[in-house]
Amino acid sequence: MSKDAKTRPLYPSLLPLWRQALSAWGLGVDLGLPEELLESEDLAYINLRDRRTRVNLGELKRLGLTDHLGAFFAHEAGHHCRYPQTLVAHTKLLLRQRDLLRALETERMGGARVGKGFDPTHHDHLLNLFLDVLVNDSLADDYGADFQAIYRRMNAEAPDPRSAVFSFTLACYDALWQLP
Repeated sequence: MSKDAKTRPLYPSLLPLWRQALSAWGLGVDLGLPEELLESEDLAYINLRDRRTRVNLGELKRLGLTDHLGAFFAHEAGHHCRYPQTLVAHTKLLLRQRDLLRALETERMGGARVGKGFDPTHHDHLLNLFLDVLVNDSLADDYGADFQAIYRRMNAEAPDPRSAVFSFTLACYDALWQLP
């Protein structure tokens, strides 16, 4: 996700869906209007610097996920409102994760790999996946069926073999939501 991503204002017809998604996080949530993300492979993301959500309507349409746009909006708003909520909180969590990964690698390998190619920043995406699970679980009552449909579609699109991290994320949802 690029800070300089091309965007345009979201279609006005989608704004009621955005407001409904915000209400999932409580009264008084006031975020900037989301924007359509152009020329990107990302489905959706937030920019914690300007607190705006970007949604790739073209990619969602290609994947057949436009019926679940409200769930995407609510999910991204959840990053603004709670997980991680601020850029400062995100940075603190990320730095702590890097320290923990560095410590785990040192203990596991007796210090041999640290400084010899191990880069904890290579695993920064793990924090986002963890925060995604927290957001989605918080919204499960309202959007659980949507999230299940989204992840089924993403699972169908995932390359074989699926990454261990993606498989673990799906297993978390299976356990949290008691899915078959």
